Amino acid sequence: MGSWEGWDPPEGTQGWSDWHWWKIPTGKVVQLVVLSRKPLGYSGHFHRGRMCPCYGEGCQLCREGIGAQLRYIVGAAELVSRRVGMWDMGRSVALELRQLAVDRDSVRGLMVAAGHYSRARQSRTEIERVDGEPPGWIRELESPDICRALVETWRKAGFEIPDGMEAAEQRSIGKNRVSAKVSDSLQGP
Repeated sequence: MGSWEGWDPPEGTQGWSDWHWWKIPTGKVVQLVVLSRKPLGYSGHFHRGRMCPCYGEGCQLCREGIGAQLRYIVGAAELVSRRVGMWDMGRSVALELRQLAVDRDSVRGLMVAAGHYSRARQSRTEIERVDGEPPGWIRELESPDICRALVETWRKAGFEIPDGMEAAEQRSIGKNRVSAKVSDSLQGP
């Protein structure tokens, strides 16, 4: 039998080198199964069509009056295509997600239908639980390294990485874990 060298993912990527970010399209429903045990939370600004980091004290976007918002990211796979990616959501959707999983020990394996039911430009994402057991193929899937994906996405866009995120990213490499510090903000409204 021939050699299969060279087919492994590049060192340090843990199989993920290009991250898909789920965008929930207006007028469509996307069925996702959550792969993360808990979310990665961060503070960011919606500016020029994308989320960018808030740098806290002295942040230029804060000084310009562009409000910061709490955001949460989980790894998720689309149930039909089985494509894996990251799902970035606002605090209210994250709290709903947590509530849908109240009878579980984590959000991993939770299946949800997500959609925008209004055509308004900034319409809110609506979610509801999809009944049933998660498909067997997700048991073997690990969540992408969310912290690393966020840091690399911001780097690629030319943003400086906020204090603490770089260290959290270094700790998470190869361990598929996130900084607990930023996820603690999901303690209710």
